[in-house]
Amino acid sequence: MLTKKMIDDDMDKIMGMLREQGFVIPGLWAVAWPVVLFFMFIVFVQVYICSQYVFDDDFHSDRYFDVLFTGMMALIASLAAMNARARYLCIPKEVRKSSVIIRLMVKKTILYILIWVGIYLCAGAYVLNSSGASLSTASLSFFISGLMLMFIFNIDMARFELSALNKLYDLWKKNKL
Repeated sequence: MLTKKMIDDDMDKIMGMLREQGFVIPGLWAVAWPVVLFFMFIVFVQVYICSQYVFDDDFHSDRYFDVLFTGMMALIASLAAMNARARYLCIPKEVRKSSVIIRLMVKKTILYILIWVGIYLCAGAYVLNSSGASLSTASLSFFISGLMLMFIFNIDMARFELSALNKLYDLWKKNKL
């Protein structure tokens, strides 16, 4: 259980460490490599799911829509993840390892991503193993589950952001920021 006092103490510690060490500018490859792997994984899984439908003798260009739609969703999610990862890597390593808030947010982010990919893989397995399943099932599950988890994640993170913002506001009022 995380208390307001723990968040306040952690914010004080983070600000003190950042005053001493400053921010770090990470290299592009350090930021991009896990995001590129995520993007490639999602696209390759969608191509595999659609391969039994797309690459048959009866060619229809609308069958590629599911691959393109999932690829576009994965690209948008990858760009958002790249932005978040760049911000995370700007914080010095010592701060990242010692901060309770940052470690909690990282764990929650990884959990939400794993749930999202798990739902997508289950929908893909359903499409592959069910003769009556629509090809769009995996794409739509990727979109809808991503949208739902994004809202839940934002609500979940807003609780901690509110406490951290209150701490920053109190410091601003005291002219210590």
